[in-house]
Amino acid sequence: MKKQTASDFLKKVGSNMREICKSRKMTQSEVAKALNMAKVSYGIIERGQIGTSLKTLFNIVSILDVSPARLLLDNGEIFLTKKDIISFYA
Repeated sequence: MKKQTASDFLKKVGSNMREICKSRKMTQSEVAKALNMAKVSYGIIERGQIGTSLKTLFNIVSILDVSPARLLLDNGEIFLTKKDIISFYA
């Protein structure tokens, strides 16, 4: 398996967020409002253009009612090491 970059990771997390929102029929506006952030800011996170703090990430999983692993896994498999994930959020 090829080494994933930070950009790959952020895009996959964003893609997972989009999938979950779509399945729950939630809009970016609804999630952003629940997070108390601008829709534009949430959209940038969802597109994987920037990362976010662990606190915000855990707020997102709480709002979407999923486990953190659901956002951080790729088809049920870890696509980054724990060390990689921690370094992106450190």
